[in-house]
Amino acid sequence: MEGGKVNQEQLSKDIEKISKELPGQDDPQIAKLLMQRAEKYIQLGQRDEASADIRTAVQKDGKNKEIVHSAENLIQRMYTDIKTVQAGNEDKKTTKEDSPKLRQFKEFMHSVSDKDNASTNIKELIVKKDFVDILQSCGDPNESSDVKTAAVIILTSILNSQAMSEKVENGATLLTKVSNIAATCFKQCFDSGRAADKINAFSTLKVLFQANLSVGANIFNQPALLEDIMDTIEFEKTEVQLAFADALAQACSDSHCRKNILTHCSDWLAAAASSRSHKDTNLQIFASIALTKLNNANDKSTDSMGLDASAANGGVDQLANAMREHSISNEQLSNTFMAAIKNNNASDSQLLVATEGLAYNSMQAAVKDALVNDDDICDQLFKLAKEKTRSGAILFGVATIFANVTGYLPVLSEEQKQIKKLRNLANAKGAGKNDQKGSEEQEDPRDRDEAVNQRIEKLVDIGIVPALIGLARSSSENIQAAISQTFLNIVTPQKTRGTIVQQGGAKCLLLIVGTQQKATFVKFASQALAKLAITMDPRIAFPGQSAHELVKPMLQLCQDDFSLRNFEALMALTNLASMDENIRARIYLDKGMPIIEGLQFSDNKMIRRAATELLCNMMFLGPVFESYSDPKQSGAQAKIKLLLALSDVDDFETRRAASGALAILANSPGACSMMINENGYERISQLLQPDENVEVQHRGTEILRCLLENNGKEAAACFVQYQAHLKLVDIVKNCKVQPVRAAAMDVLKLFNQNGITNFNA
Repeated sequence: MEGGKVNQEQLSKDIEKISKELPGQDDPQIAKLLMQRAEKYIQLGQRDEASADIRTAVQKDGKNKEIVHSAENLIQRMYTDIKTVQAGNEDKKTTKEDSPKLRQFKEFMHSVSDKDNASTNIKELIVKKDFVDILQSCGDPNESSDVKTAAVIILTSILNSQAMSEKVENGATLLTKVSNIAATCFKQCFDSGRAADKINAFSTLKVLFQANLSVGANIFNQPALLEDIMDTIEFEKTEVQLAFADALAQACSDSHCRKNILTHCSDWLAAAASSRSHKDTNLQIFASIALTKLNNANDKSTDSMGLDASAANGGVDQLANAMREHSISNEQLSNTFMAAIKNNNASDSQLLVATEGLAYNSMQAAVKDALVNDDDICDQLFKLAKEKTRSGAILFGVATIFANVTGYLPVLSEEQKQIKKLRNLANAKGAGKNDQKGSEEQEDPRDRDEAVNQRIEKLVDIGIVPALIGLARSSSENIQAAISQTFLNIVTPQKTRGTIVQQGGAKCLLLIVGTQQKATFVKFASQALAKLAITMDPRIAFPGQSAHELVKPMLQLCQDDFSLRNFEALMALTNLASMDENIRARIYLDKGMPIIEGLQFSDNKMIRRAATELLCNMMFLGPVFESYSDPKQSGAQAKIKLLLALSDVDDFETRRAASGALAILANSPGACSMMINENGYERISQLLQPDENVEVQHRGTEILRCLLENNGKEAAACFVQYQAHLKLVDIVKNCKVQPVRAAAMDVLKLFNQNGITNFNA
């Protein structure tokens, strides 16, 4: 504020900023951000917008007492404070009086959150008619936004209070009593026969599912209730059917509810979702999301009553039959969602349901291909991703679609493959001997790596990277996680990496890693960066300071439990360490040496190799060289011993790296003395074997040179015992690499200078 005025332009910018930061539908941060935006709306005097945000915040995080308390305070402020609103050059002071119902509800909010008396107040409130008013206000489409918000806050506070676990009459809990009261109210509203009452009942049921899943399920699963609803639902007004479909979609979160829906609602949902239906477009979309959730549900879970949901198999068959009868497939459900997304006139509620539904179905190979091959839907998804003020829940749906469409099948261990095979056999029981699929589940060729690569290459070509950068503006951890996974997917084919860097993907990943350091999903972003750093010139992919920013996340990735991440991080650091002294110093200062040295003891051959290669590059840094070459340094002798051992392993790349490190260290007299203490003459002589790779022979020759220069005749005599001089003669005669032949000739001269004159076998 300036001069007692509300700066409306600045507040609008603040609202826009918070809007673009709104996270995904289930993100725990959403409530906090919504409360921030509600406060801005209050300053602007925009009551309805503020109420809507407060109500949604409480629904998202109603168990958080801090959120509920903040909501109560904002409601109190909203209608009692005098706000200054800038309108042109004049200031207007407006005072809005509370309605009698709002004043009453504000008192209830205070009473149910009273720390000392909440339990008593709740027990008194739930047996009054006022509690029925609260329930009805939650779903009444004609109720004012502020009253509806207050009702949701009260109901959420009650259902998540500690008092709910207290025992009442007949040994039942208070939650059971509240649930029974709500169920009775629902039944009365539905039995009234009035469309408005039924809309209220279904809308309130949706709120109850969001506030407390078990309470919603208890109402929904009342004996014969669903059968009664289905007797008349197709004759109801479209608004009633829409409210019912919306409640069904919410009820799918509970497996016992799913069983009832499958049994009683399959045919109606299929008819409502059918493209041949002439019903409302909204109804088609909401019915489609319910069908999608049913199709994608994990029936191995248990419901709110602790019952095994596997008994719903008959209902699954009923759903499949209904969908066949109405010519509905998962692909057609996806087409419904895609059509809604492509519709420029679609409302936010339609887009939210459509992106959620497509996020579910985009895990299926057929839908992945259809989506990527539809340029219009791709363009629209990219456009949504870049819109700054778009709802966070919609953005989360878009981000999830991107992650699914670009995802690879997981690489299974042998044990996991066996478990999958046994599961497939179990699922095939009862299918009949003539089942063409057999007991082994067939892999869809569209899920194979080659097909995924093709999808990724197309998406990168048509602009997914700028879309991901647009999504990255969100502070939502859920959205950031989906972006990180998508980036990891799209950098997997080497062909796409150059384009991703050119379009700013590396910068975006560094930003995610830098701002979300403690989040579990950072490992995906870090691994994506590692892949880029392995195959691309770091000077191009990570110019200037960005290369230094990459060191810490790579070292953290080295400590991950997943071996592939360890390996790729080591390879990336090896590439970075080859750049200059400053990067090597950064690795050292970030305490990278103990991590690198620890990985040399890994059981994984590839990790041992990569750690040794990185260590070889680090030898050019003074402090590292000193820690290995100075016998007075703690552990130096053991380090030399390990390098000598690794120079004699079967893996060529590991031998090359270990012997390379020894060749650098051999320039120090101290390192030479420690090599000798570890039977170095024999081990170094083995590097010169005729069948050894020429690169390793070259490194062995240089180590031998240093030992002769430092230890003279004693070293020469010892090497002769292992025929090192004769192996050098063989190199001179047979090696086709001139620098190696020249080095061998120089070392033979040193033998001669130290009294060795016989070079015949």
